[in-house]
Amino acid sequence: MRTYADERKSGLFIDGRASLQKLIADVESGKTDFNLILFYDVKGYLTKLLSNQALNCCIQRHQPDILEQFELVVNTVSMEEAVQQ
Repeated sequence: MRTYADERKSGLFIDGRASLQKLIADVESGKTDFNLILFYDVKGYLTKLLSNQALNCCIQRHQPDILEQFELVVNTVSMEEAVQQ
């Protein structure tokens, strides 16, 4: 198990996220020995990602099952959010 952690950094931007940049570089260079990546609090990132209409259409066209899973994550309500409603 390997951890790439950028605690308390926004998931919407890559600037200032050394660990995320290292993860991307490792994946692109083939220096990885894992087949699963877990993200903490990915909802905000996916919301931003899916708001890009061109990207949304591309995912819909090529990987509709993945888009469906992304939308499920985006539409999930946390316990904290439910209590505030």
